[in-house]
Amino acid sequence: MTSRRLYVGRLPADVQRTDFDDLFGKYGRLTDVRIMGQFGFVEFDSGRDADDAVRAMNGYDFKGERLLVEFAKEPRRRDPYSGPGGGYGA
Repeated sequence: MTSRRLYVGRLPADVQRTDFDDLFGKYGRLTDVRIMGQFGFVEFDSGRDADDAVRAMNGYDFKGERLLVEFAKEPRRRDPYSGPGGGYGA
C-alpha cells in the first residue's frame, strides 16, 4: 500500500495553507495539511494521488525555492524501556 502522507521541504518563509491547497489539491483530495516553518506535511485521501504529487512536485520551483517532496517517514515510536533514566536497577 502506498503512503498517503508527504513531507514537503524547502518551503519559502511566507508559505500559507492556501498555497498548499493550490499546489497539491490538483492531484487529489487533501485530508490534512500541516505547515511547520520551512517544511510541512500534506496527506491525500488516496495513495495514488500522493504518488502523482511526488512525481510532479519534487523539484518544483515555488517562490524561488525548489521544493523537496517525498513520502513522509513513519514517526519513530519511543521505546519506554530504553533511554536515560529508566529501567530496573538504574
